[in-house]
Amino acid sequence: MKVSKRPAAKAAAPKTTVMKPVMKAVVAMKKPTVRTRKVAPAGKSSKANVFSGKFEKTESGLKKSQLTKNKEGKIVSKKMQAIGKKAYKNVKMWTEACQKAKAELGLTGFVAVKKGTSLYARVRKIFDASK
Repeated sequence: MKVSKRPAAKAAAPKTTVMKPVMKAVVAMKKPTVRTRKVAPAGKSSKANVFSGKFEKTESGLKKSQLTKNKEGKIVSKKMQAIGKKAYKNVKMWTEACQKAKAELGLTGFVAVKKGTSLYARVRKIFDASK
C-alpha cells in the first residue's frame, strides 16, 4: 500500500451564510444637465445656432452681439454687412439708372447693358444727368 506524501487535511471551519438583501435601495434619478457648448460646429447653420443661443460663438469667433439678420432673413456678421453697404454706394447710382431706363423702354427680365445698344445709351444719359 502506498502512503500519501500530502499533509493531513485540517478540519474545515463551519461556513456562515450571509443573506443578501432582497431589494436594493432605490436611488433618486438625477435630471441630465443641459450642456451648452461654447463653439458651434462649422456649417450652414453655424451662425443661426449662435444667434438663437444654442452656442456661445462660431468657429471663426463671432458672438451673438456681432451677428444680425439681413433683409432676406439670413444671419450675417454686422461687420461684413457694413462693408457690403459701403461697397454698394459705388454702384448704386448706376443700378438705379439701369432700372429707370428699363422701365422707360418697357423691358422686363434680364437684358444685357451692352455698349452700342439703345438701353446702354439711355442708361448712360440718365446716369450722367444724376451726377
